[in-house]
Amino acid sequence: IAFKFIFLNRWIRHGGYYPTYVLRLFRHEQVERIDRAMDEQIRVRGGVGYLREPFIHHDRKGVRHWYEKHTRYANFQAAELLLRQHHRMSWRQAWQHQRDRKRWIKERIWVIIPPLFRPFLYFIYRYGLQWGFLDGRAGFIFHFSHAFLYPFMTAAIYTEKKQELTPMHAPAQPHE
Repeated sequence: IAFKFIFLNRWIRHGGYYPTYVLRLFRHEQVERIDRAMDEQIRVRGGVGYLREPFIHHDRKGVRHWYEKHTRYANFQAAELLLRQHHRMSWRQAWQHQRDRKRWIKERIWVIIPPLFRPFLYFIYRYGLQWGFLDGRAGFIFHFSHAFLYPFMTAAIYTEKKQELTPMHAPAQPHE
């Protein structure tokens, strides 16, 4: 189902955000569930169809709630980056579904870019190259928050946790 997101009473239709397809209707015996702390996934054995009408998500909880939720998500995302030992998919597997294409890019290309630089590139890509600026004031708030602020928080938390896990090297002993 195409996911139609309404933020601050405005449809976010640009910035590469629409249509994002989400799997919502399926037979339980035909799926394999992939559990994660967040972004859990479902893989379907067999074909997948598409519905014509979108799933409309009208977020009425406000910007503050969105920030609080994404602060929690940034912690989960940073922890997943540190623990990522899951199966890396092949090029052929990746291009079968939109979700898998995004994951392949994240696993193979995105990781090459320094973590604290990624949010700048992602915001430029979403807001500029994917025309997010056409979504008006609500779109600027959304795209800046989702494509820059949230990834930056994730990268900063990841960087901090990675430093905490890196053993401190003892200073070299002077030669006698």
